[in-house]
Amino acid sequence: MSPEKNSPNNELRRQAEEQLKAQKSACPPELEERRRKIRGQESEARSQESEAEADTQQILHDLRVHQVELEMQNEELQKNRAEIKAAAEKYADLYDFAPAGYFSLNSQGEITQTNLAGAGLLNMERALLVGKRFAAFVAEADRSTFHSFLQLSFSADSDQTCVVELDRKDQPPVVLQVTAAHLVNGEGCRIAVADITERKQAEEALAKSEARFRGTFENAALGIAHVGQDGCFLEVNETLCQIIGYSREELIQKTFQEIIYAADLEKNLKLFTQLNAGEIPTYTIEKRYLHRDGRIIWIQNTAAMQNDKNGEPLYCISLIRDICKEKEMALSLEKAMVMAEASNIAKSQFISNMSHELRTPLNPIIGLSDLLLEMPDDKDQVLEFSEIINNAGVHMLHLHVVESILDFSKIKAGKMTLSHEWFELNAPFEKASSVLSGMCLKKGLELNQKMESPCEIEIESDASALLQVAINLIGNAIKFTDSGSVSIQVSFEPKENDDGTLLFSVKDTGIGISEEDQERIWSSFERVDNTISSSHEGAGLGLAISLLLVEKLNGSIQVESSLGKGTTFTVMLPVKYRLVTQAIASEKTCNYSGLF
Repeated sequence: MSPEKNSPNNELRRQAEEQLKAQKSACPPELEERRRKIRGQESEARSQESEAEADTQQILHDLRVHQVELEMQNEELQKNRAEIKAAAEKYADLYDFAPAGYFSLNSQGEITQTNLAGAGLLNMERALLVGKRFAAFVAEADRSTFHSFLQLSFSADSDQTCVVELDRKDQPPVVLQVTAAHLVNGEGCRIAVADITERKQAEEALAKSEARFRGTFENAALGIAHVGQDGCFLEVNETLCQIIGYSREELIQKTFQEIIYAADLEKNLKLFTQLNAGEIPTYTIEKRYLHRDGRIIWIQNTAAMQNDKNGEPLYCISLIRDICKEKEMALSLEKAMVMAEASNIAKSQFISNMSHELRTPLNPIIGLSDLLLEMPDDKDQVLEFSEIINNAGVHMLHLHVVESILDFSKIKAGKMTLSHEWFELNAPFEKASSVLSGMCLKKGLELNQKMESPCEIEIESDASALLQVAINLIGNAIKFTDSGSVSIQVSFEPKENDDGTLLFSVKDTGIGISEEDQERIWSSFERVDNTISSSHEGAGLGLAISLLLVEKLNGSIQVESSLGKGTTFTVMLPVKYRLVTQAIASEKTCNYSGLF
């Protein structure tokens, strides 16, 4: 019998025959001699036997070859067994000593096998874990999630993952990431468990840090922006949006070049370019932005570059502070300093002027008084000197220098107390006209008085304060009017109940006041003409005192004037009033132009 050529064992048979042939060639002489004898005997037998004997030899040959095949297969089997054993031992070592925990669970979720790491995570010996439900070790809050995960793992084709916390009683909590795959036989699953407690803590710490940063970013009192190298706003906080007036979405679509005031752009771009190039670490600049509503706002911008780990620039961190109020305060302070300096100059000029104006009447008073004491009884001379002394005294009275300074000091120090008394509406103004009528007489001016009211009215206020205001305003009008007239008008507007408004105006045809001087005339020691040679005498306190008095009475003063066309001062004062008799309207005109 000969083997089939297509048999799967042909290769093994070929190897066996080669091995047998090699064995034959390596036989010792006695064995070879024995074989030779056998072959001789076989030859004799073959010669005696027929074709059946030849077949027997072939069978013997095949048996020997098969024996060799079996021996080779046995050797291969032993080798494979050794390799399988080594692999099993290696797998056991890898399984047992793996850093992750591995568990095999049956369909009821009971542990059937685990490794050392798994037993360590559950804090129990491996032998004691077998038969226990894995869910019993999961924190109660996560058990429902784990049960759903486990049921899905038994049927899903792909691996499933969930995160649960272990119930470690009084020990610190342990957070596990569990990955499961079902068994091929469908009777359970294998799960891999990794301790991610530190990672979870790091994630929570990072989340808290990001929340703190976001809170600082959003709630900072300063505007904060991340700006790209091209000037585009990458991120902005709410404070910046409030400063500039744009929403976050609008600003993200813009560059800082689009909202900066044109005159400040070149300087800012130069610094920004230097910052991007690493030539400067930071810069601070005051500049102007265009608010969304079109107005210009002042801001202070401090910028620094955020680089990556290789030192390459990522974006610019920009801190923006609204300094509009500071700028306004600086301008106000500058203006106040200018005004203070002007006031000091005015005071110096006032002292110079008053020194001249006081010496002028005092010199004749003192000099002539000394002469009167020394001269004999010359009545004519005495009368002449007395008249000169009287005129000098009247001159000082008209100046109101000493009185004005004292009144101004008392008001500014808060020591002037206003009284509230009832008096006839027109009384203070008629008295002021009477006192100053002599000045009009000397200058040949027409003094017009128009005092009207719906009926005889008494008002409650400070008559002395109103008299002083009237004298100051009428006196100023006469002083600065060389020709023409001074007109005084008093009227009253009743309101609800017993409230009303007193209106008092003084109009002249004098030199007038320029628009730029109309603000400073209310300042103390200020006169339109502060020169010593000025023909208009006075301390420069009349209008300042009038304004203080009217404001203390809760009223206001307005001025209307233009150079060369005269001036009108109007006082408006809220007062209480009461009726006395039926209405009368009086209008008086005193013309002294032909009497001087």
